[in-house]
Amino acid sequence: PALQGLVPDAPVVYIGTFSKTLYPGLRLGYVVIPRPLVSDLKHAHAELYRGGHSLIQMALAEFITAGHYSAHIRRMRLLYSRRRAFLTELIQRHCMPYALSDFSDNAGLHLILNLPAEADDVAIAKEANARHILVRPLSRYYLTAARKKGLLMGFASQPEEQMAPAFSVLLDCLQTHCPQMLLPREDAEKQNAPT
Repeated sequence: PALQGLVPDAPVVYIGTFSKTLYPGLRLGYVVIPRPLVSDLKHAHAELYRGGHSLIQMALAEFITAGHYSAHIRRMRLLYSRRRAFLTELIQRHCMPYALSDFSDNAGLHLILNLPAEADDVAIAKEANARHILVRPLSRYYLTAARKKGLLMGFASQPEEQMAPAFSVLLDCLQTHCPQMLLPREDAEKQNAPT
C-alpha cells in the first residue's frame, strides 16, 4: 500500500516527473499533497514559479484524461519486461550463476551484473565504455569501504536485437579482466542449442 494510505491524514507528499515515463525534454513534474497543504502550496507556487508551460500542461492533462498515458505505461511495462528477460537470459547463458544479482527482480530499468570481489569494476566499465557499451561500476555507488564489485546495466533504451552484440563486447571485456566468472564456452553453446 502507499505510505499515505496507511495513515490518511499523514503529511505525505509525492513528487514525481514525467521525464522517465514520457520524454526527458518535457520537463514537467507533479506533486500529490494532502488537502490541508493545497492552499500553502498554491501560494508558494505563485510566488516562486514564473514559467509558462501552460500549453504543454494542458496537452499532457488531455493525454492523461483520454487514457493515453495509462496505455503508454502498459506498453512500456511489457516492452521493458521483455528487455529485462532477454538481458537476464544473456547473463544466465554466459556467466556463472552468481553473476545475476539478487536485486534483479522485476523492478527498475537496470540489472546488476555481480563480479568477483577481486575484479576491478571501474577498469571493466572504462574498457566497455570505450567500446561504446555503457555500463557503470557498482563500487562507485557505495559510501563505505566494503564495496561489492559489479556493473550496473541499463536496458530500457536498448532494443533486443542490439543487446546480444553489445553483450558480446561486454563478454570480451570480462574475458580480459575476470574470465573465472564466465561459463566455459562449450557450456554456453549447449545453452544456445535449440531444444
